[in-house]
Amino acid sequence: MVELTRKVKKSTKDASVLRQLRRGFAESDQHREDFIRSQGAVHRLVSLLSGHDADAQLESAACLVNLLAADGQKTKSVVKQASSYLVLYLQSDSDPLKELCALALGNICVDGVDCCDVLRSQGFLSSVLLILEQSRSDNVIASFLFALSCYMTNKPEDHWTIFESGLSKWVTRFLSSTSRPVIVETAKILFNLSTRSEFDPLLLGSGAVEGIACNLNCCVLRRNNKFLDHVDCQMMTFFVRTLAGISSGNGTVIFGMLTNGYNWNDIFQFLLSANYEHLVKETLWLLGNISSHRIHSVVSLFENERLLHSITSKLFGTVEIIAQAVICLCNALQLKSAKTTNFLSNSIIDETVLRLLASSDKRSVAITLVLIAQLIKTDMWKCSDKNLDIIRGIAASDDLEMKTIVATLLNSFQFHSTVL
Repeated sequence: MVELTRKVKKSTKDASVLRQLRRGFAESDQHREDFIRSQGAVHRLVSLLSGHDADAQLESAACLVNLLAADGQKTKSVVKQASSYLVLYLQSDSDPLKELCALALGNICVDGVDCCDVLRSQGFLSSVLLILEQSRSDNVIASFLFALSCYMTNKPEDHWTIFESGLSKWVTRFLSSTSRPVIVETAKILFNLSTRSEFDPLLLGSGAVEGIACNLNCCVLRRNNKFLDHVDCQMMTFFVRTLAGISSGNGTVIFGMLTNGYNWNDIFQFLLSANYEHLVKETLWLLGNISSHRIHSVVSLFENERLLHSITSKLFGTVEIIAQAVICLCNALQLKSAKTTNFLSNSIIDETVLRLLASSDKRSVAITLVLIAQLIKTDMWKCSDKNLDIIRGIAASDDLEMKTIVATLLNSFQFHSTVL
C-alpha cells in the first residue's frame, strides 16, 4: 500500500495502479487510514477525479467510494476535499461516473447530519432528485436511490421536500423496475418514509402499497419454496418493515392491502418459512399489527389454518421470535372468530405454554401470561396444575415488575381465586 500511495502521489495516471489502490481500500481499514494520513495523497486522488483523463477519473471515483467507507471521524479531510467534485459530477455525461459519485456521496451521508448539511449546501439533493427524474439507467437510478436513502436516514426533516419534489410520482415506476437493486433501494426509501405517520395516507395513495404487494408476490412465485438469496431477503425485509410501520394504527392501509387481489396467506406463509431469522421476526411484527384491527378482511386472514399453523410453529424459535408470535396470537384471539379461537385452543398445548413460562426472558414470560389469560377467557382451554404452580411462583417472587404483571392480569380476567 505504501508503494501504491507513492506512485499515486508521483502524478501517475495509470488506471491499473488506481485499481490496485481501490482493492487495497476494500481490504482493510488500516490501508484507508494510512492513505488518508499520507500528506498530499487525498489531494492527488481528488485532482485525478477532476482531471480530463476519463479512465483515471473513473478509477479515482471508485477509490473514493471505498475510501469514504471508513469511519466518518477519519474521513473528514477526504469529505472536505472531494465532496464538491462528487456533487458536481452527479450531472456528468458519463453514467458510470455518475453512479460512482452517487455511491461515494451515499457513504458520506452515512456519517451523520453534519455531512448531509454540507452536501445539501453544495446542491446534492437537487441534483439527485433531478437525475432520478431524468435517468433511465438502472445502475444510475439504483446508486442515486442508495445515496438518497442514506441522506434520508439522517435528515427526516427533508422527507417532505423529497416526497413533494417528485418521489411520489416515481415510486410506482421504480417498484415496477426489472432491476432488483432499484427495487431494494426504493424499499429502503419507503421504509424511511413509513417511520413518520403523516406519510401513511400518501404512501397508500401513491401506489406504494400496491407495488409492495406485487413485488412480494413476485418473490414468492420466483422462489417457489426455494431459499431466498440475499437481494430478495433485503427487498422483502424493507417491504415488510414498511407495511408494519404504516399499518400499526391505520385500518385503511390494512383494508387496502388485504383486498388488493393478492393471496396474502401464501405471501405470509412464504415469509414465515424464510431462511433468514430477522425476516421471520419482521413478518410476525407485521402480522401482529394487522391482527390488532377487527375488520372483516383481517378476521378472514386469521381464520386460515395454514397461516395459524405457521405462526404457532414459531413458538419454538428464538426469544425474540417467540415474543412476536405470542403477541400476534393474543391479538388473533381478540378478533373473536370461532374458527381462530377453536384452532388456537387446540393447537397451543399445555406443554408449549409450560416451556414459554419457563423462559429466562421476562418479556416472553409476561406476554405468555397475557396469552394464557386470552386462552382461558375463551372457555375452551384450561391451565394445568404445573402452569398454575409457575404463575403462583411468579406472584410470590421478589420481582416487583413480574408480580405487578401477574396481579393485573389475574384481576383483569378474574381467575385469581383459582390461581392464588
